[in-house]
Amino acid sequence: MKVTIIIPVYNLENYIKNTLNSVLNQQFDNELEVIVVDDGSTDNSFSVIRTIADQDQRVIVISQENAGVSAARNIGIERATGDYIMFVDGDDILRSDAVHILFECMQSDEKSILASARQVRIKSQFQDITVNNGKMNINSSDAIIKDILKGQFDVSACAKLFARELIG
Repeated sequence: MKVTIIIPVYNLENYIKNTLNSVLNQQFDNELEVIVVDDGSTDNSFSVIRTIADQDQRVIVISQENAGVSAARNIGIERATGDYIMFVDGDDILRSDAVHILFECMQSDEKSILASARQVRIKSQFQDITVNNGKMNINSSDAIIKDILKGQFDVSACAKLFARELIG
């Protein structure tokens, strides 16, 4: 099974190298595909991404005129070949076991459509996506709808692993 990580980037030359390193250094035994969508950056983000992609065949680089984060994610979804999709912001840093934990969570229940971790934002150069003391949320579509309506579900796309069949 393959996981595709989609990273939209706009003017993040000071962060994207660390983000990509955290993604590419995941402790994950299955196949990993990384799609980075440069959304019309006017800084050196594209050069940084291209340099890393030239060194790692798992990285696919897409460049588009600035159209916003949603359009960048949608282009990534169109190109994704993974069974599961994860979104990471271009200034996030993943724990080294983040993908593994989310993937194992999804595999533990054949009816699961989403594995979710808590995302912690830190006001510094790095942002950490962490798990809730090792506890993951596995959700069916009914549970997600109920949690959203109760205001108990983080609707951010980040820090979640989605079943590909549901979003693309």
